Order: sequence, then C-alpha cells, then structure tokens
Amino acid sequence: MLARVLQPVLWKQELERAAPALIVVNYGSNESSFGSFVHKQYAAELRLAIQRLRQNAPGVPILVMSPMGPR
Repeated sequence: MLARVLQPVLWKQELERAAPALIVVNYGSNESSFGSFVHKQYAAELRLAIQRLRQNAPGVPILVMSPMGPR
C-alpha cells in the first residue's frame, strides 16, 4: 500500500503538514498472509516506502516495526 498507492506528492504535503518528530512504520501485518508477495515483493516495496519517507521528511527518524516471524 505505502509504495504503490500513495502518491509521492501527497506524501510530501501530508508530512509537511504533520511535521513529525518520529515516523513509525508498522509494516507487514496485513501482507504476512500473502506468502508469494512476501517472498517476491515485500522487501523492495518496503525499501521504496522508506525511501519516499526519507525524501519527504529529511532528518526525521524512522522506526520500522514488523510482525514477529515464526520460531
């Protein structure tokens, strides 16, 4: 969702308006039930989402959270 649907221009506007001190990305819970997606696309899309956040909120720390993996 973050990498595909949200338009970069809107990201920039929203982040400027919010002026966050910290960005928390809790990513992967919904995607975890789609094994094919996780193995083929998840990493690249998460990287793209983080890249967009960094571009539009330079200097703001980003905390990335994800579901715990199986043991």
